[in-house]
Order: sequence, then structure tokens, then C-alpha cells
Amino acid sequence: MSKYLYNIAVVMLERVAMLAFQLWMTSHLVHHLTTSGFGEWALVFSGIAIIMSLSVFAIDLLIIRDIAASPGDKNSAFLSGLIIQLVGWSVASVAALLIFSSQNQLVVYSTYAIALANFFIIMAKPWYWEYTAKVESKYKSISTLFSLLIYAVGVYFTVKHSELLDGERSVFIYPLYYVVNFLVSACVYFFGYKASFSLAYCPNKFREYTKAGALLVFSTVSVVIFAQSDVIMLKMLTNSELAGEYAASVKLSSAIFMIAGVIGNTFYPKLLGLNGAQRHNFLFTIMAILAFLSVVGSLVVVVLAEPTLALLYGSSASDTMVWVLRIHIWCSVFVFLGAFSSRYLHSKHLYRFEVIKTSLGAVLNVVTNFLFIPSFGAVGAAVASLLSYWVANHLAFLFFSETRELYRIQQQAFICAFSPQTYPSTLRNFKCFFQS
Repeated sequence: MSKYLYNIAVVMLERVAMLAFQLWMTSHLVHHLTTSGFGEWALVFSGIAIIMSLSVFAIDLLIIRDIAASPGDKNSAFLSGLIIQLVGWSVASVAALLIFSSQNQLVVYSTYAIALANFFIIMAKPWYWEYTAKVESKYKSISTLFSLLIYAVGVYFTVKHSELLDGERSVFIYPLYYVVNFLVSACVYFFGYKASFSLAYCPNKFREYTKAGALLVFSTVSVVIFAQSDVIMLKMLTNSELAGEYAASVKLSSAIFMIAGVIGNTFYPKLLGLNGAQRHNFLFTIMAILAFLSVVGSLVVVVLAEPTLALLYGSSASDTMVWVLRIHIWCSVFVFLGAFSSRYLHSKHLYRFEVIKTSLGAVLNVVTNFLFIPSFGAVGAAVASLLSYWVANHLAFLFFSETRELYRIQQQAFICAFSPQTYPSTLRNFKCFFQS
């Protein structure tokens, strides 16, 4: 168990550092572009995310699963994954340029900046796949922390002593980090982790990932739609100012959501090694713990929302932004539960249910946005997101016999999370899973 807890502690340190970076970047862009300009940036970001979800297959969990099961096959998994995702990136980048190239200078710069960042994110993925599969995420954390340090020094002197990143060009602070991170990660992988790296092509592996990725594309698109459509629909139905306020306020909650993925990936190899009753008990225990932590965390954010947004955005922070954050943070309850639900579906090869549940959430999000935004603006969009996450990551499991067990586990986890008398036994059970 100590290996997993050490791994997750190190990763959490990295997430906190990344959270600070993302909040600083958002604050920097809001101050340089105004909330209206940030709304334009957020619109491009959301649009490219949707385009990327159509062409860049979400096969990361499949690759991690294969490396964990057969480390000797990592080179063929690396190459197949890189080819598939780089081809998808190329298609998405060309499509984005065709869509946004005729817009204003800020939109064009944003398109180039986001496309460049996505390229280096993909190029650094093989190391992330291996670290996660082997529960060695400390190396990724080391890479991130050193990258942030080098990046901070570089950006400080660039911003202070030149006008290179002023005005609309300030959007290029975003890809600059990922360029630095790719270079630092390569050094850590080869000289710190001391891994051997070679690429081997395996047609069967390539076909397997392509087929699975094509099936999962509907799920990926659905996830991105109900994660990103709020900003797009706010821009369509209201204006850039309101879209910018919404995007800036949910940046904090969205960054916290990333912690769910970290926890899910950390314990995914453990989940793969369990079967039957053990798997059921493990899911129940971890979900009870996460349900408790997410509710407590949401309450803390509700209380601190106003001073936090004022600290980040100064006079740009509005009452609307405060209420958006207070509502949107409650999505974290279902995001944290969904992190393990999705990994359970992947481990059981139940991909079609991943598609179904996220499609339901996406459709609901679009419909409720159309209903709520005209009357309630950004607050209505936050409510739409909360309903979508509830349906996609909880209620949808009730409708199918293959997933009804997950629904029952989540219900039991909620009850356990708020039954203090069960805490000692829950923690003991969790520890037992990692005892040899």
C-alpha cells in the first residue's frame, strides 16, 4: 500500500503545482485580454477540444492497461499510440485553422497557441503511459515541477524585460510551458528513470487501438461536449463577456476535477488485478472515501469562492462568477465517482456503456443550456453542467443490467460517506487491499 500512497502523494504535489500554474495563467490572460478577450480564447479552446475529440482517439487507458499487463510490449504500444494520436492532431489542427483563420487576430493567435500545445502534450505521452502503468508517477511529478520552475523563470524575464508576450500575443504563454515540459520530461525519462526506449510497429496492436478508439470516439466527443459546450453556447446565446466570466470562474473547479483523474489512474493497475467480490469491495471503499472528500471539498470552495476569485481576478471578479463557481464545484462529486466508474467499464471492456452514459450527459447538457442560459445566463450553464454530470456518472448506470451494480455501489458509497461509525472499518478494508 505504501507504494500507492507514496505515488499518489507525489502526484498530488504535482497537481497542486499545476493547479497554481493554471490559475495564474487564467488570471494573467484575464488581466491582459479582459474577460471579453478571455471569452474569445475560451471559445477557441472549447472549439478545438471538440474537434480534437473527433480525431484524436482516447486510447490512453488501453495503452496503460497493456503496458501494465505486458511491459515487454511497451514499444509497440508507444508507436501505435503516437501514430494514431499524431494523425488525429494533424487533422484537428488543419480543421481548426480552416474554421478560425478568418477571425480576429486574438482568435488566430489562440488557434496557433493551442494547436502547438496539443502537439507537445501528445509527444510527451509515452512517458506518462509508462509511469502510470508501473505506478512510478513520481518521475512525471519531478518533470512537471522542474518544468514549472524553468518556465516561471523564463516567463518572468520575458514579460518583465520585453513586449514579446504582451497584448494578444500573451496567449503564447500557454504552449510555452508544454514545450519546456516536453524537453524536461525527456531528460528525466532517459537520465533519471533510465529507461530504454525504442519504437516497434505491431500491426495487430495498431488495429486494436484504432478499432477501440473509433468506438470510444463517441464517448470522448460526448465528454468534451458537456465539458466545453457551456462556453460555446454562452457565446452564441449571450456574449463574449459572459462566456469569459464563466470560463474564468470554472477554471478553479475544472482544475480540481483533474485530481479525480490522477487518483483513478494511480489505482487503475490495482483495479485490473482484482476480480469478483474483491473488485466490488474495492470500488465501494474507494468511492465512499472520494464521496466524502468531494463533498467536504465542495463545501470549502462554496465558503471561499468570493475571496478566492477576488484574489485571482481582482476587479474583474463579479457576483455572477462567484455563484457559477459555487454551483459548478458540486460537479466534483460525480466527477470523482465517475473516474472509477469509467475505469471499471474499461477494465471489463464495456466500452459501449461508456459511450451511452456520456452521450446521455452531452445531450442533456446541450438541451438544458438552451433552456437555462437565456433566462439565467452563466449560472444556468453551471446548473446544466451539474445535471449532466449527475446523469452521466451516476443515474445512467441504473438503466442497464450490466452497469446496475455500479449504481448500487455508488448509492452505498454515499450512505457510507456520511455514516461516521463506518469510517474505521472502511479505512481498514482499504488498507487490506494493499497488504501482500
